[in-house]
Amino acid sequence: MGTVRIIVDRAFAVRLSPFGHLIRLEVGAEWSGLPRNQQLASLCHELLHLSCRHPLRGADCAFLPLWGLACDLVVNQFMEIRDLPNSVSIRDFPGLGRDKSAEEYYRLLLPVYSQCIRGDCRLPTDEGDGGCPDNPTSGALGTMKAWLGKHPTGNHGTWPEFADLGSATLSVLDTNIHSLLQSSVLRTRQKGWGRLSTTFIEYLDQLLFRRPQVPWRRVLRMFGATSSSSYIRNTLARPSKRYGTSPGIRVQRRRNLVVAVDTSGSVNLATLIEFFSEIHSLWRRGAEIKILECDAAVINEYVYRGITP
Repeated sequence: MGTVRIIVDRAFAVRLSPFGHLIRLEVGAEWSGLPRNQQLASLCHELLHLSCRHPLRGADCAFLPLWGLACDLVVNQFMEIRDLPNSVSIRDFPGLGRDKSAEEYYRLLLPVYSQCIRGDCRLPTDEGDGGCPDNPTSGALGTMKAWLGKHPTGNHGTWPEFADLGSATLSVLDTNIHSLLQSSVLRTRQKGWGRLSTTFIEYLDQLLFRRPQVPWRRVLRMFGATSSSSYIRNTLARPSKRYGTSPGIRVQRRRNLVVAVDTSGSVNLATLIEFFSEIHSLWRRGAEIKILECDAAVINEYVYRGITP
């Protein structure tokens, strides 16, 4: 899929972690000790989380360990978990139902999880009711207690790092994952799709028609603010603070930017006005800007001097 991979000397097999505007696969010390079938299952599990963008969607969840469990319930329906170490299945939580989103599973399991972390883990049979058939989480307290015993802080140790990212970085990450998935789907669509679940195939089909939304103004401003360089020049306007002599020195910051503007027929006049409004804002903050007007090729290039063409 073109993901970034890194080997880490820590006690895990494989996991996802943020890496700038990309997501990388970390391979840990336990990887080499797994048989090949478990390696493939673990890799499939993490790539399914990546395909569903699960690490990015949990930023607003109060309990990230529970969010990880809800996401596992989703992706483990898309694969054979026989070879997946320490796997959790929807069969472990009878009554929740199949083919729900991670957000739905999180909402349904939240009362059970809250009850367990408060220490009130009485089983339904302890209360003498044997479970309520109208309650989808009836009988899940015992399973939740056992899961928390194995994973007290959750089983996705790097996912809190995604929750700490800024909204602009998350948006760019989401767009990069979307592009990665689109290219992967188009490349492999005729191979092996019969082994995928119907629900996952429908998700991938919808993905091809979803247009990513990037806060391009914010991304452009962030890039413009962090792309400056400093230089020193002599000046007679102020003496040297150290020696009291002239000329002194002045530290100045310089930003040289090249901005490619899409001027093809798919970009209307209102959008072009928005483009140049942002370019003008960068220019007013001291950036030297060279414009490349592009259609199928670069058709014009010039230095922007504060006058919109």
